[in-house]
Amino acid sequence: MNDEYQIDLNNENSILELQQILNQFQNSILNIQSGTDIGDNRYILELEIVVENNINENNINENNINENIPNYFKNIKEINNNLGKPIYIKKHDDILDKSCFICLEKYEYKKYKRILRCCKNTCHKKCIDKWLKKNSSCPICRHDFLEEENQEENQEENQEENQEENQEENQEEN
Repeated sequence: MNDEYQIDLNNENSILELQQILNQFQNSILNIQSGTDIGDNRYILELEIVVENNINENNINENNINENIPNYFKNIKEINNNLGKPIYIKKHDDILDKSCFICLEKYEYKKYKRILRCCKNTCHKKCIDKWLKKNSSCPICRHDFLEEENQEENQEENQEENQEENQEENQEEN
């Protein structure tokens, strides 16, 4: 059975079309299973979904460009710069009897932890780093670290501009 379907994702009924195709697929599997009483029949099912991106570069506007800005950290260096360096878990650390809120595993001696400055929660370094490579917010309080960084940069730029304006005004007065 080699059926090929094409669905236009711009069509408002595309989800319904996809659901119908998947229902047909499921029904055909059920028919195969119920139609055979012979044990240990094995089937190879191959399902390939190809999504083609037909975006014209001329249609990209400023809103789309802003949406394409990543909302995550690109590497460990960025995470360290924003959150601070990870902390080594020592033998008598108070955290040893607690669990990481991401993976729910207990903290272990000779591993690393990160303390999030927004809510003071602690987690395994590897867990929060993995999280922050996909998200820019705290998994508990949803504080957005990159948004904060952008606000700080804007404030610094505004302060510099104000200082330059003040210097210009002072020079004009003299």
